[in-house]
Amino acid sequence: KAGKTLGFVVKDKVMQKPAKGGDRTKERDTSCETSPAMLRRNLSAASHLEFSHVQQLRLLPEQDDDERASLCSSPECSTPTCILDDEEFESSSGTATESIRSMSLSDSDDFLSQLGESPYEVVLEEEQETVLLNRARQTVDFVDKQKRKMMTSSSKCSESSAQSRTVWESLALLKKIALPSGVSVFDHSVAVAEQCRKEFPGLKWLHLVAFIHNLGLANVTKEFGAHPLWTVVGESFPVGCKFSEDISYSQYFCSNPDRRKKLFNHPLGVYKEGCGLDRLRMSWGASEYLYTVLESAKSSSGTLPKEAMFLVRYQKFFSLLNPGQHYHNFMSLEDERCLEMLIEFQAIVDEIRSRGKQVEDESFDVEYYHRLVDDFVPDLRLPLF
Repeated sequence: KAGKTLGFVVKDKVMQKPAKGGDRTKERDTSCETSPAMLRRNLSAASHLEFSHVQQLRLLPEQDDDERASLCSSPECSTPTCILDDEEFESSSGTATESIRSMSLSDSDDFLSQLGESPYEVVLEEEQETVLLNRARQTVDFVDKQKRKMMTSSSKCSESSAQSRTVWESLALLKKIALPSGVSVFDHSVAVAEQCRKEFPGLKWLHLVAFIHNLGLANVTKEFGAHPLWTVVGESFPVGCKFSEDISYSQYFCSNPDRRKKLFNHPLGVYKEGCGLDRLRMSWGASEYLYTVLESAKSSSGTLPKEAMFLVRYQKFFSLLNPGQHYHNFMSLEDERCLEMLIEFQAIVDEIRSRGKQVEDESFDVEYYHRLVDDFVPDLRLPLF
């Protein structure tokens, strides 16, 4: 049966081709199509719009060197573009301003009173389709479009509070988002922050970063526009250079348009050796969103040290820490100094995740974190886009 559908089967996280055979007498060749029936069985949480796009994806067969060179030089690959155009993306993510609810969280008492026991609106499960969409659509063009949209919205924050949310308003929304373990993102963030306080009591900036490092995940809630999961969750990786095989589910990059441009398939891509990680375009997600917000607010909303920004942006850049040391050729001396703290931070996050529901409703001093926010990012607002 698998031979007849000619779909690709994911088994034990490895993409495998089915056995040869099956009926090939149909009018069009379906040998590279992903089986819709298979996706419907495995991806029960997928939206109708995203599923319709997955049906259109084609997994490219491997080419020999001559065929690959010919493909890279073709006009259609000269300028990679995002698979989602503006109209489609807007329709899939919704209009954020239409779903805004008024919240009043001017101080910590209001924050605690509104936190409550909200039912989960979203569970952050990385289904097969979410991963496939992420690997197929995270292109240079898409990342640039997302940043432009967000920066445009960020510039309007001062003009209208309806276009943004405060730190405390955004934190309250994390209670409505659940991790696969069943723990709310808010409870997880609190547990990570408290563990950082125990292990590094003198690093106040680290306590704040641990407390707010998941703020970008608020983009999956309806208050922030209910962005598709593939644009929010998952592993971070650079775009504009060759994708590392150390990235999870790297086989799905065969559907990414940037893979078919010769320049983007070079190990250095459009970058220079030793340029510094801050010069790289990173895939668009919760981490890159929060990093961009903090970067744009530097002049008007306090300051965070270089190490803090490094942790926020690369908290899910897992391939950077793999034994193969991919992407280390981009690192500057300052990046190397920050890397040790990133390793420590990821170890704490992993430890808290392993505790499961034991971290639920962990007590914490909200006033302490309120002071940290006032000290480091007093006027920070997260834009809706």
